[in-house]
Amino acid sequence: MPALPDPALDRLFRHARTHRWWQDRSIPDETLRAVADLAKLGPTSANSSPGRSVFEEFCAIA
Repeated sequence: MPALPDPALDRLFRHARTHRWWQDRSIPDETLRAVADLAKLGPTSANSSPGRSVFEEFCAIA
């Protein structure tokens, strides 16, 4: 398997920062599905798949 290029390593590990604020905008369902598909492929503790995700859609009530 080839190593990731330096720009990818920079973005993922060397220059990554903790997220502190939410933006007031929607995330497309396709993006959420893509993230969930990637997360389920990650390494797990003793291959027991401990990761759990819940996606909720909130609607403003006027």
